[in-house]
Amino acid sequence: MMSKSHSFVRFALCATMACSSAIFIADSGCSSSKGSGNGSQSSCGDTQNDPNNCGVCNHVCPAGASCVAGVCQDACQSSVLTFCAGTCVDTRTDTNNCGGCNVACVTSATCAAGKCACPSGSTNCGGSCANLQADAANCGSCGSACDTGFLCSKGRCVSMCGPDEMACKGACATIKTDNSNCGGCGRACTGNTQCNGGQCGCTSGLTLCGQSSQQTCSNLQSDSANCGSCGATCAMDQLCTGAKCVSRCEAGKTYCLSTCIDAQSDNWNCGACNNVCSGGATCAGGQCTCPQGQTNCNGICVNVMTDMNNCGACGTPCTVFGARCVDGQCGGNGNGNGNGNGNGLGGDDAGGVFGGDDGGGGSGEAGFF
Repeated sequence: MMSKSHSFVRFALCATMACSSAIFIADSGCSSSKGSGNGSQSSCGDTQNDPNNCGVCNHVCPAGASCVAGVCQDACQSSVLTFCAGTCVDTRTDTNNCGGCNVACVTSATCAAGKCACPSGSTNCGGSCANLQADAANCGSCGSACDTGFLCSKGRCVSMCGPDEMACKGACATIKTDNSNCGGCGRACTGNTQCNGGQCGCTSGLTLCGQSSQQTCSNLQSDSANCGSCGATCAMDQLCTGAKCVSRCEAGKTYCLSTCIDAQSDNWNCGACNNVCSGGATCAGGQCTCPQGQTNCNGICVNVMTDMNNCGACGTPCTVFGARCVDGQCGGNGNGNGNGNGNGLGGDDAGGVFGGDDGGGGSGEAGFF
C-alpha cells in the first residue's frame, strides 16, 4: 500500500514537470501521449500510403501520382501516359479515357488529340456513330429506319446498292471511303486513321505509327511518344518540339511530378525529386538543413544540449529518473531531508525523489532534482 507521503510526491511531480515517454515511471501518475511508434500513423491517417497526406499531413501528391513509403511517385513511367483506374493510358487516343480518366466515347467513335469524334461522314445517333448515307436504321437522319428487305444507299432506302457500293449488314457501303468498311465489309479503320481509296491512312501532316489494331496517326513534330519518328519516346522531363526532345523546364529548374521546381530550395524536392525535408529541416542549397543550434537526429531537428532523448549526441537518452539534459550532459539530484517527528515526510535513504516513510517527528522535505 502506498503511503500518504508517496501519494503527495507523485501528485507534486506531475504538477511540476512535463510527463515524457522517455521518463515514464510506474505509479508516478504520469502517462505517455506517444503513439505506437510505427511511423505510418498520424492525426491525418496513413502518411505512408495516402496520396492526400504523403509523408506529412496535407502533402497532396499531383494527379496521376501515388504515395509509396511516404514519397509521391509517378504511377506511369511515360510523360504521355495518365494513371486511370489502376492502368496507364494515353488520354489522347484512348476511347474509354478520352481527354481525361473515365471520359468514354460513344460506340464507333474515335479519340483524337483527347477529343471524341465520330469517323468522318458519321453522326452521333443515340450514343453510337451512324453513317446516315448507308445505315438502314438511320437512313438520311437519326431514327429513320428502312423497311424490311430494303437497304440504305446515299441516305435513301433502296432495294439494291449502286455500282460503287457494297451491301454490308443491311446497308450500302461506299468501300472506298467508309471507315467501317474500308475496301470491304467489316474492314474498319482503327485509331484516328481515315479511309481513302479503300485504304486506311492518315491525313496530310500525320504519320501512321503503331502495330495493327493499335495504329494511330501521329504528328512527328510534336508527339512525345513518336518524336521525329515512330516509337521515339521523349523522357518524362522532356517534350517534343520540332521533332526533337527538349527539356520541359527552364535552366536551373528540375521536372518533378509534372511540375518544374527549384531543387535548391524546394522542401518537397530538395536536391532531387521526392526528397522531402521534414522534422523542422528546410532546403538550402539542395540540402535539408536544421536551424542553427540544432542537429538532425533520425530525421528530426533537436537541440542536443537540452534534448532528453539525444543529450550531447543523437541516440543518447537520459535514462536515470529525475535527470535532465543540461549543456549536453545528463544530470540532476535529489536530496531528501527528514527530521521526522511524526508530522511529516522522513528522509529517503538514497536522497532520491521521494522522502522516507513517515518519521518520528518534525517535518520532512521531499527532494526532487
